[in-house]
Amino acid sequence: AVKTDLNERIRQRLAFLSGGEEYREEFYYTYGPKTVMKIPEVSFIVSGKEKAEILKKVIEGPVTTEVPSSIFQTHPDCTFIIDKEAASLLK
Repeated sequence: AVKTDLNERIRQRLAFLSGGEEYREEFYYTYGPKTVMKIPEVSFIVSGKEKAEILKKVIEGPVTTEVPSSIFQTHPDCTFIIDKEAASLLK
């Protein structure tokens, strides 16, 4: 568990994702790449033009720590569900 007051940006993101103006929990849980890569099946839903650039890096770029999600290129069962806008920069 990670204390929510350690990083204001993450606290704001958690508030957004939970649908509230403020994230009220004292802790949140996070999983590192080694843990996530052990999951048998992984799916991503990606939508919107604002995601197109990073999605291109995740799917078509090199696997790099600069783009942590690029590690999923090596996952044996990873599915991306992508709308046209998010896919607009993919080859």
